[in-house]
Amino acid sequence: MKKIIFAISIFCSMSVSIMAQGVWTQMNDFTGGIRYFGMGCSVNGKGYIGFGNDGTNIHNDIWEYNPSTDSWTQKAVSPAQPMITPVCWVLNNLIYVGSGANSSNIYDTFFIFNPSTNSWSTCNAPFSSARYESAFFTINNKGYVGTGYNSSSLYDMWEFDPSNNTWTQMADMPSPTGERFATGFSVGSKGYIATGVDQTNTRLQTLYEFDPSNNSWATKASLPAAGRSGPSSIGLNNYGFIIGGAGGATSSSFSINDCWKFDPINNTWTAMASLPSNEARNDHSSFSIGNDIYVVGGDRFGTPNVYLKDVWKFSPFSTGINESKNENSFLVINSKSELIIQYQNNLSLQNLSCKIYSIDGKLMSNSYFISNEISIDKTNFSKGLYIIQINDGKGFQVFTQKIAL
Repeated sequence: MKKIIFAISIFCSMSVSIMAQGVWTQMNDFTGGIRYFGMGCSVNGKGYIGFGNDGTNIHNDIWEYNPSTDSWTQKAVSPAQPMITPVCWVLNNLIYVGSGANSSNIYDTFFIFNPSTNSWSTCNAPFSSARYESAFFTINNKGYVGTGYNSSSLYDMWEFDPSNNTWTQMADMPSPTGERFATGFSVGSKGYIATGVDQTNTRLQTLYEFDPSNNSWATKASLPAAGRSGPSSIGLNNYGFIIGGAGGATSSSFSINDCWKFDPINNTWTAMASLPSNEARNDHSSFSIGNDIYVVGGDRFGTPNVYLKDVWKFSPFSTGINESKNENSFLVINSKSELIIQYQNNLSLQNLSCKIYSIDGKLMSNSYFISNEISIDKTNFSKGLYIIQINDGKGFQVFTQKIAL
């Protein structure tokens, strides 16, 4: 049997590359199961996902994600009613959730989760213009919510000040027909509401910028891609990012897998690396930790529709593998039928794992070392480039390398 042997040094950076700007990596699934129409945010280096629908039931739970271990922990259950498409803000390191709906009601009350004490309280400031399917963002420790649906599509904007629990109606959006299933994000001192679907059921490419300093709106460059509803968005490092969504006519919808970066200074859009073509989605949740964006769950149009619980990490400022050598090394043996990986140093075997990703970021294999060698069957791998990634027992990447199989 012919064997090709590579002596490969340990690398300290993340691994899964894609031939475009940004890197997608599939993470462990969301432990809370299938989830769409939920909420997502981050506080102090941890991610939070909750509420939403699993295809059968609507929830009022919340889960915490630890990126260092790629793991989820359920936190205290909310006293709120189960709801879909709630507003979610992080204000003073507290998570505000409210103004969602279920099959019976639209709720005007907000509830506050304190991650440091794992406890909930009620915000004593009901929202007089409750809605669902809205867009929202935060600026200077105030929460903003606009658009959405309550008997009809809406185009108003409201500001919530947690310092005195007050609501103030702001200038209406320049969208007189109203919108729902839009998405909101903030960059610096400005807020943005993008895309959505209007009262004529047309999916939009629009982008509006809100300046709270003078309570005004400006129309910005439209998204140069399919109009959409139900994408997710994040403001990160002076840019806005929009991911996925549902496109096409509402009678013949399709899910979208692309990702776009908006530059507010230049009023321009840049196409980023897309999710793998079979991982398109809409109605998902997202949050950011550090320089990474996490996309959780959602649903995908099809026959039948697919409801999701998977998690993808997007590193928009990475272009691939950033190799950094040290004195330790692994030995990779690429034989005809199997891939053998040996380690030849003093790393602890405890929870030392090996993941194999396709070049577009899909997890193909996940196994654990129980001795100083693991063997991976190659018969289910098509020919092409793959990424080997080895994590230590704390979830940190200690090895990464491209390989042709």
